[in-house]
Amino acid sequence: MGQFLFLKRSFGIFMVLVGYLTLFSPATAQQIPRRNALRETNSDFFKTEEARRIGDQVLAFQRCTGGWPKNIDMTRQMSDEELTEVLKEKSRQDDSTIDNDATTMQMIYLARLYQQTKDTRYRDVFQLAVEYLLSGQYENGGWPQFWPEMRGYQVHITFNDDAIVNTLELFQDIVAERPPLSGEADRQGTAPTTLGIYR
Repeated sequence: MGQFLFLKRSFGIFMVLVGYLTLFSPATAQQIPRRNALRETNSDFFKTEEARRIGDQVLAFQRCTGGWPKNIDMTRQMSDEELTEVLKEKSRQDDSTIDNDATTMQMIYLARLYQQTKDTRYRDVFQLAVEYLLSGQYENGGWPQFWPEMRGYQVHITFNDDAIVNTLELFQDIVAERPPLSGEADRQGTAPTTLGIYR
């Protein structure tokens, strides 16, 4: 009986150690998501070289459509070779989307960066993204998940991952001139279109 309890206790300790080592293994550590700098709100951060580096990479990832693809870490330091490969994808028209916070997240980051730097590249890219969002709106007021090139489910209006909500809130902030989007777009052109989904 004593030997059984000893083995049981030893097995329990072994399992705790295995769990601990698994949790803190290098492979697991790479899977733990770090804070996404594209969601940064501290104005002091946008005065730094790091913020500009990320901003320039965000510019590189923007497609000719005006939108951005999703599920890509655009904040990671890239080599010159990697940046060259990213720029080769600029003409793609099949992966611009509002899914998973894509496009709206990049727009807000660039608006914050422009506020602190007054670098007109960030303002101009923001304007191009506004045109992209307006170009995708359906007559009923909604947006597809991907455009201009779509396939399968991508043509449907989607509410998952707050895709439509994020888009509408961004336009509302532009129209209301709420920071960081005050002065970043032509409100006369955006307001009537944004209201379409509420009709």
